[in-house]
Amino acid sequence: CGMRRLSSVEFLSLLVWMTCASLAMTQQQGSTLKSFQLTNTDDYDSDALYSARWNLTAFLMTYRSRTVSFSCEKVAQMDDLMKDFRGYRIPTKCDIGIIVVGTPWSGSALQAKMVSRLLKSVLGTEKVQGAYWDLHKHIKLLNFVGIHLEDSDKLASTAVEGHACLVRSYEFKPQLLFRHNGLCRERIVLSSRRDLRLVARDLYLSSQMNNFNQETLTLLLEASISRNRCWEAYSTKYLETDYEALRANPSNVLLEIAKFIGLDQIVGLEIITKNLANSTRQLEDPEISPLGSGAVPDDVSRNIELAIASNLIQRYQMDKGYSNNPASESSLS
Repeated sequence: CGMRRLSSVEFLSLLVWMTCASLAMTQQQGSTLKSFQLTNTDDYDSDALYSARWNLTAFLMTYRSRTVSFSCEKVAQMDDLMKDFRGYRIPTKCDIGIIVVGTPWSGSALQAKMVSRLLKSVLGTEKVQGAYWDLHKHIKLLNFVGIHLEDSDKLASTAVEGHACLVRSYEFKPQLLFRHNGLCRERIVLSSRRDLRLVARDLYLSSQMNNFNQETLTLLLEASISRNRCWEAYSTKYLETDYEALRANPSNVLLEIAKFIGLDQIVGLEIITKNLANSTRQLEDPEISPLGSGAVPDDVSRNIELAIASNLIQRYQMDKGYSNNPASESSLS
């Protein structure tokens, strides 16, 4: 009847607004506010939040002038979205801070869920806190930023000695890694990666591609490469995991992560990680397709090859051991 159909961007923005409104009403009714469930990292999936980003296309286009030697300081400046809003107050008194990052659709959400459950099983649920870092800058929270920041401040005050804090971040946030006043007393970065040809394939075949064209997809992948290089450069403890390895043998990967973050003295660690890995596999993103999961249309395949043809992406593929030959094992078919 003359009504315009909402785009995916508008629909998800409206959905976020409705969620915020519901949470605000709960606060007004005197209930304890769990705004955006800051302490439940299991609920955060950065890939599902792309559509609600602040002007994603304009943000990605700023990477056009970037060179391979683009400074991490500049990446951090560009990633500080919505500068009018202050960022989260960093918990500094906790013992261990774990920052989960990664390229798009590389299993970082799954890795965060597994590590969160591992820490809770070892330390106790009450001693593990977490957040999707600066979520209010990542998605549109409209008029509820103040309420959200008040809740985030509670995280900084309750993550104390003897506690662990696990955060996820899509943007590069070097302040989390500062030696003084950084996240907790010890900071560890866990990064996930994946063949970018497969990432591009899944984006093209998903509803998320409504928000991209070939050019912005290239920029998205290049920006994620820059971020990950910066996380690695700024970290003193950095562990990178390949998504296909995580899917193929999650218990071994989780055991490696557990030892890396200093849990190797825990009695029965191998049994704990095996049980947790098996129970967490059901939480995988269904839109991340397994390797060799089937052919894609020829036109999609051509667009993907064009999207990953940039020098930066091709070098990344080679450095990480992903073949640039479409007919290889990591091909689209």
